[in-house]
Amino acid sequence: MQGMTDRVLIVDVPVEVQIERTMSRDNVSREQVESILKSQASREQRLAVADDVIKNHTKNQELLPQITDLHQKYLAISAVDGSE
Repeated sequence: MQGMTDRVLIVDVPVEVQIERTMSRDNVSREQVESILKSQASREQRLAVADDVIKNHTKNQELLPQITDLHQKYLAISAVDGSE
């Protein structure tokens, strides 16, 4: 993925929260979720390549300011890139 994009955005959540949410959403066991997570890049690996991070371990209403800020940032980047 790196080299194919201008920026990498990660939506981050602590592993334990990710496990709990997935178990609840998909009605699967902890072992199933852990098995899936083992086949993916680790949280640390994802964060290491991230240019931008949305923290998704808070309440939904706390997501909007993060999204709005990043949207404005991306619009500004796009305006600069488009003028070259």
